[in-house]
Amino acid sequence: TEFLKLYAFGGMDQQRSGPFKTLIVEDGYWPISISYSNTGDRMLVGTGSVQPTVLDRDGEIIVKFVRGDMYVTDQSKTVGHTAAVTAVDWHPLERDIVLTASRDGSARLWDLNGKKQFDMLVNQKVFQAKNSKGQRTVVSSICFHPAGREFALGTSCGSIQIWNVSRVSGRPERAV
Repeated sequence: TEFLKLYAFGGMDQQRSGPFKTLIVEDGYWPISISYSNTGDRMLVGTGSVQPTVLDRDGEIIVKFVRGDMYVTDQSKTVGHTAAVTAVDWHPLERDIVLTASRDGSARLWDLNGKKQFDMLVNQKVFQAKNSKGQRTVVSSICFHPAGREFALGTSCGSIQIWNVSRVSGRPERAV
């Protein structure tokens, strides 16, 4: 289903055992990946669409991310994802930094206090995953290192790539 159900486990008892809120994050798309902020007050939701969304703990939309231009082939030249989001993760130490991955072969680092376009967040930092032959590959999973300086990408070609957050180079630091 395309519903996201929010539960308040602390307030549950025999009479109140269901969700306190049921919502549709984006009409026609189901939630794929969810990550809570390190403070627990917000959640990043990636759906089958190209636009991740940040919600508060009550399920209200705080910010939606901009849609990239699907006619631009170089992912570093567009401001958002151009294919379905596959994974999301919140930076373990920085309150307003999130990471998203997509079937478009990119991982994007977003600053929630960054530039906006029509009230949607614009991306500034793109990491393009490539297979051993140098061809674009789908990013299927992501995870920040607990120190927040690096992150790992899992790709559809079977590689695991380690990227440095502060460097925007065309290559990962390490790949297996």
